[in-house]
Amino acid sequence: MLFRSFRGANDRLSTSEINKSMDLFRNTSYLYLSGYSLVANPQRNAILRGVDLAKRYGAKVVFDPGAHNIIRSNFELFNNLFNNCDVFCPNLEEAKTITKANRLETVIGRLQREDLLTALKIGEDGCILIDKKETMKIRGFKSKCVDSTGAGDAFASALIFGLAKKFSLENVGQLANWFASQVITRMGARNFPSKTEIQSFLKELKTAEK
Repeated sequence: MLFRSFRGANDRLSTSEINKSMDLFRNTSYLYLSGYSLVANPQRNAILRGVDLAKRYGAKVVFDPGAHNIIRSNFELFNNLFNNCDVFCPNLEEAKTITKANRLETVIGRLQREDLLTALKIGEDGCILIDKKETMKIRGFKSKCVDSTGAGDAFASALIFGLAKKFSLENVGQLANWFASQVITRMGARNFPSKTEIQSFLKELKTAEK
């Protein structure tokens, strides 16, 4: 299978454009970045400037490394961002690459860091939430995969929503797993569940907590 991506105007994002958006950084709680945005300049420098501003204004940085091969292409940069992010969203191969470990137990041990939440994506099996205090495996949702494009981004967006709304960690993981499982049942990366479907699932989560 050949996967092609066209980055378009996104690839030309500049530091000056980030500086013009200062008010956005002052008024946000989370900044999400993907490793694909670090491949080349000028976008790389723009994203790193955004990270600096997020840290300055107290926003939490959510980092999805994107692919294990681009971690290897610039390990020092990716490792620095891993060490400075607040929420880390790798899949298992990416986690193995960043921690330089092969066994799952070792990977988890090296991801247990003060002030870091890792949401380790493990495909149809769901995810493992890891922080300094505990490790929690959250089961996946069974669904028929039509197109997996965008599943990782969907997972991250639901994860951030749950964190911003201060859901319990278990519910954060369930929401992220469910949202990603629904996206893959549709063709294309932007075919999300409807607002009604999302509200119905959130209601189920809230009911299950009682």
